[in-house]
Amino acid sequence: MAINLETTYGAGRVNTSDPVGYPVGAIKNETSPGADDGTQIDEAWGNDNAGSIQAVLYQAGLVPDNVPEKVSASQMLQGIARHVSGSTFYTDTGAVNAYVLEATSVASTAFETPSALFDGMLARFIPPANNTGACTVDVEYQGVSIDGAKDLTLEDGTALAGDELVASTGVSIRFNFGNDRWELLGVSVAAASVPVGAITHVAANAIPDGWLKTNGAAVSRTT
Repeated sequence: MAINLETTYGAGRVNTSDPVGYPVGAIKNETSPGADDGTQIDEAWGNDNAGSIQAVLYQAGLVPDNVPEKVSASQMLQGIARHVSGSTFYTDTGAVNAYVLEATSVASTAFETPSALFDGMLARFIPPANNTGACTVDVEYQGVSIDGAKDLTLEDGTALAGDELVASTGVSIRFNFGNDRWELLGVSVAAASVPVGAITHVAANAIPDGWLKTNGAAVSRTT
C-alpha cells in the first residue's frame, strides 16, 4: 500500500531514467518554472511518506517525539531495529503439533508480519507443551494465514518424532523456501532424550517437566 509515482502522476511527470534504482519512477523537476512537467508534490505524495514513517514508529511501539531526525538520534532507526529483532517473536495460538503463530503485540500494536513466507525468515515462540510427533507451523497476521501450514522438521529435513519442542521453552525456527518447510534451529532438549544426571541450560521462567534446578537443594529420591 504505497503510491506508484508513474501511475499516479504519469510517465511524463516522473523521472524514469533509472528503472533499476527507481522501478516506478523518481521525482522529476520542472524543466522551467511553470512548465508543469515535473512531479506534483501533493497530498497523496506527502501522506505516502508520512504514512510510511508513522507505520514504522507506531507498530514498533514508538510515538514521534517531535524532534527532527539526525544520525545520532533517529526514531526511524529505533523502529526499524525493533522490527528486525522483535518481529521474530510470535505467540502460539494453535494446538500441540499444529502451531499457529501470531505476531506478539507491543504497546497495544503488533509488529508487522511479512505478507508471504520468504527464505531465511525467522520465528521464535514458546510452545505450551512438548510435541508428541510430526508438527506443522502456520504464521498468521491479524487472524489470517499468510501462506498456510507448513511442515516443521529438523534442519536436515527429518520429521519430528516427539519431545524436540519442550513446554515453556523458547523455540527458534527458520523457513526453508526451497523445500517449503520450517526447520527447527537447535533441537530443544527433552528430559526423556538425555541421560539421568545430565545438566543443561534452559532460558525459561519455569523448570521443564522432568528436570530439577541445580541449586544444591535437597530433593526426595522416592517421589
